[in-house]
Amino acid sequence: MPTKKSKRTTRHYRYTLVFKTSADGSYVVTVPAIGSLSVTSHTIESAREITARAIRAHLVDLATRGIAFPIERVQPITEQVEIELYAS
Repeated sequence: MPTKKSKRTTRHYRYTLVFKTSADGSYVVTVPAIGSLSVTSHTIESAREITARAIRAHLVDLATRGIAFPIERVQPITEQVEIELYAS
């Protein structure tokens, strides 16, 4: 007798990654929607991949504990400011 396959629903979640370079040239990645998550790596590609895996693991952990996923409702605003100092 054939078994009935259960259908799995796939959901997609998007999170903003913020990349900063540290003094040694490595990349530090934070995820504003997941405040406790921070990753450091020597290449931007590796930092991106490791962060995606860390987010996935975090979401799986939340799901197993019945905790709602963080939802990114507002995109962070970033900008640079130039400061002029007079030489003494």
